[in-house]
Order: sequence, then structure tokens, then C-alpha cells
Amino acid sequence: MKKEKVLKALQAAALACLILVVFAQCAGFDYLRFDDRDYTFGCMFVKDGLSQKNILAAFSSATHAAIWMPLTYISYMCDISFWGGGAGAHHFGNVVIHILNALLLLLLVITIAKRMDVEIGKSLKFFLAGVFLVSFWAIHPQRVEPVAWIAGRKDLLCVFFILLSLLVWQKVVAFSSEEKGGFPGKSSLYFLCVVFSACSCMCKPAAMCLPFLLICEEFLLRRYCSLKKAGVGRIVAYLPFFVMASGVGALAVYSQTHAHGYDVRDLFTAPLWWRLLNASVALGLYLFKTVLPFGIHLDYRAIPNGMPLGWHIGLMTLVVAGYGVYYLWKRYPAQRTLVVCSLIWFFSSIGPTLGIFGSFGEHALADRFYYLPSISLILFAAVFIVQFSKSADLLKVKSMTVPAVIVFALAALAFNVTRSYRDDYSVFSRTLDCDSNHWRALSHVGEGDCAKGNLDEGIEKLRKSFKISPRLDTKGKLAYALMRRGKNEDFGEIFKLCDDVAKNRKLDNKGQLLEALGTAALVKRNWNEAMLCLYDSLRAPKHFYSKEDARLKLAYALYNAGRKAEAEKWFASLEKSTRADISKRASQALELIQAIGSGNAILYW
Repeated sequence: MKKEKVLKALQAAALACLILVVFAQCAGFDYLRFDDRDYTFGCMFVKDGLSQKNILAAFSSATHAAIWMPLTYISYMCDISFWGGGAGAHHFGNVVIHILNALLLLLLVITIAKRMDVEIGKSLKFFLAGVFLVSFWAIHPQRVEPVAWIAGRKDLLCVFFILLSLLVWQKVVAFSSEEKGGFPGKSSLYFLCVVFSACSCMCKPAAMCLPFLLICEEFLLRRYCSLKKAGVGRIVAYLPFFVMASGVGALAVYSQTHAHGYDVRDLFTAPLWWRLLNASVALGLYLFKTVLPFGIHLDYRAIPNGMPLGWHIGLMTLVVAGYGVYYLWKRYPAQRTLVVCSLIWFFSSIGPTLGIFGSFGEHALADRFYYLPSISLILFAAVFIVQFSKSADLLKVKSMTVPAVIVFALAALAFNVTRSYRDDYSVFSRTLDCDSNHWRALSHVGEGDCAKGNLDEGIEKLRKSFKISPRLDTKGKLAYALMRRGKNEDFGEIFKLCDDVAKNRKLDNKGQLLEALGTAALVKRNWNEAMLCLYDSLRAPKHFYSKEDARLKLAYALYNAGRKAEAEKWFASLEKSTRADISKRASQALELIQAIGSGNAILYW
């Protein structure tokens, strides 16, 4: 018995090590501009770490980043307070939570098996089978997004508390079946389950599905474990869970429609037919990529009011999956409870993210949304193995060879996908490889190409992105890149791009367009227009790039406009710049000014 416990502990440790091998590299990754900033260093009540004021703000800020998740924000505060403000602490925190979730899922699988069949549940062979099942889930490439992306913390924490709730609920249901125990069983366990449920709701609103998961677990236990029925008290016991689910669901709708910094949005903006089509395609692609995990990337794209990408594969897979459910229903009538419970678990947990009940379903297909629903497949497989292990020996050691090969192949694929999350450029380069017309990926990769000095390639990507989705942010990046390249025709294009900003400078809150417009005016020797644009660029509330470039250009414009004293002050301040190129040019400009003396020569920037 002691030897068996040691072997089980070693197998659980091997599971944790396998996850570490795949995901430990995340500790060296950077922030992604996609949501990471809004959740961490860009969030006013998170960036300074733990404090009473920040904790209260986390609970009271229902519209920040269009989601209410106070415990998730508090977890980021803990990372900052205990480990510093670097991205590595947040990434490693995600990996640790994922390992805990895998171990909790393994415990859930084993405890269900024990209640179903004592001999099989205690066997070392079934424990090994459980390890393989959980390993399949834990290191599948579809798990990479919530683990390797800092913003995926909300899904990890939500599932952590949901698994704790399910483990405690097992004991509540078992206790209530005893002759002397009425439902909901032992009050302390029931209260603990309610607390865990509340915590999951405070990590992500998707936890509104938990009451249905608890019902499914109870039906499975009573159907397969010969537990006695609990009577009318069972209905009353579920009320707190449904009340919490309803409350957090209403709060989620409010958060999405009243996102901070945006105009109030309608709940339904896309037609019902498109929402249903998009949801169906997303469901099919989730299942397809579970079997063939290729083309997995960040930020899957849908085409509002048009056919979603991969619609033919998604719909065909959904039809095949529907036939598979029908086959199981007809072929194994004794397992219909298992089939129904698995379907309820799957659809109740994935339903809130599909966009059917709101028009936020452009991202109905996102690997982080599949983190919880995919667990239903693991539990279904575990119960199936236990039920059929007597009639067909599914637990032979030799039969473990194929699952082991599959798990290690998945680990290699997941390791490769995880590497792409190093930074914005790498993660969106992978997205662009899978979807060449993805406007956000084109924008990020184009900006990255420009930063690397590949201006021609970067500008073409930015042009393509702006053509697909003419957003102000992309326009700013394109104008800034054209300004850096500096061809004669580029400045003409800048004037066309910035036509609306030239009329209303307040439109550009990052200063990119204004700096490009000011530079173009400087080239055209329109000194006054250049000064005004560059001044406004420096005053932009969210100035994204270094202000020293704009200050240097402003100094040139001031001098050429005849404001020599002001220009000299600007150049003198820039001589102290830590950037060698800026300080060198400022020094050269001052030397030229002294050489010119009282003359009126033009300084070319």
C-alpha cells in the first residue's frame, strides 16, 4: 500500500514536471499589448500592488476593461507586491495556477472513480490512465493561450475555484445520502462550497455555469455510485448558486455594454443568424482542433455579418460530433446519463462565451474560452473507462503506449506554440501565418518590422491593415512609419492620412499622427504649421513614442521660424539626452547656430 502511494505521488509529480517543461519558458516572456496592459501596469488600482484602497477599487470597478474580476486583479497585485512589477512574475503565476488545476482535475477524476468502483478506483493502472487523461488536457496546445498570456489569468483562477467547488460538492452529496444526513449534508462543507463558488464568480463571470456543473456531478454520482436520493432539500440547496450565477451574469452584461472609456454599446448589434452561425463554427473548430491541434494562435478572427473563417471545417466537425453523440445514445443506452451530463457541462460552460446572448461574439472562438468546457471531455473519458474496464480491459499497461506517444507529441506542439508568446511581434507573426488578412496581426507585425528597420515591409503590412480595418491607431502607426522612411511621396501620403487630424488635432491622443504631420510640414518649410503640430504632439495625453524625437524637430522648426532663443534652449536640453543620436544632433545644431551667428540660414533636420 505504501509503495502504491509513493508511485502515485511520483506520477502526479511527473505530471507537474511535464507541465513545467512545456510552460516554464513563459517566465522570460514580455507583456503583450493585447489586454495585458489594461490588467496590470496600465491599471490604476493594480500597478502599485496590494493595498486596502486598491482592493476596494478592484471590487467597485465593474466597467474597467469591460469585465468585473476583483480576485483576478488582486492576484496581479500580489505578483507586484511580492515579486515586483515585471512580466515574469505574472507569467510564472499563471504556470503555477495551471499546475494546481491539473492536479485538482486529477484528484477529481480519481475521487469519482473511487466512488464508482472501489477496486478500479484504487488501482495503480487507473491512476496512470488518469494521469494520461489529465496530461492530455494540461499540455494540449489549446491550453497555451490562457497559460502563456498574462491576461488569461482570469480563466485559470476561475477554473481553480470551480474544481475546488466540485471536489467539496462530492463530499456534500455523499454525506447527504447517509441515513442520518439530510441534504445539503454537513453545513461546514456546504458553506465552503458556496464560498468557492463565490470566489470563482469573482475571478471571471463565466463561472455563472457552476450550478449546472454541480447538478451534473450529483447526477453522475447518484447514477453510478448508488448514492441515495436527497429529497426536496436538494432544490433549496442549489438556490445560492443560482442567485450568484444570475447576479454575476447581469453584472457581466453591464460591464460589457458600459466599458470604461467607451460609448455605451448595445447588447445586440449583430443579427441573430450570424451569432448562431458564428457560435456553431466556433464549437466545431474547438472540437476539430482538440483532435488535430494545428493552426492554433492568438486572436481568432470572425467576419461580422459574413461567413466566419474556417466555417466549412467547423460545421462539418459539428455534424460529425452530433452523429457521434447520437451513436453513443443508441449504442449504449445505459450510459445516457453520462452523455447528457457531459453535454450539459460542455454547453453550459461554453455558452456564455459564444456570443449568442450578446453581440460580443466576434471572439466566440478563443482557446481561453475552451479551458473549462474541455474538462467535460476528460471526465467523460474517465467515467467511460471505469464503466467498460470490466468488459474490455482498457487498462492494460501495453495499451498505455499509444496515449503516452500522443501526450509527448502534444507536449512538443504546445512547447512550440508557447514560444510564440514571447512578445507582440512573435505572437502576432504566428497569427499572421495562420490568417494572412488578420488586421490586428498585420498592424502589430507591421509596427514590429518598422521597429526592426524593415520599413518597406512594415509599411505594406500597415497599409493592408488600415485598408481592412481603418482604425485611428493603425493610421497613426502608418503615418509614423512613413515619416521615418521619409521619401518625398511618403509626406504626400501623410497629408492625406492626417487630413481629419489637421482640422481637429484632438482626434490624435497618442501624438503619432501629429508628429508625422508636423514633420511633413517641416519638410515643406511650413514652419508655423510644424510648430503647432509638434507642440500638440508633445501635449497628447497618451503619447506612445519617445518625445525626444518630436522635441528635436520642434527645435528645428522654432529656429527656422525665427525664434532662435527658444530653439537654443530646446537644443541645449536635448544635449543631455541618454540617446546618442539625439544628443549628437542637438550638439551639431548648436554648433551650426553659433557658426551662423546673426545670419538667417535654414537648419535642415
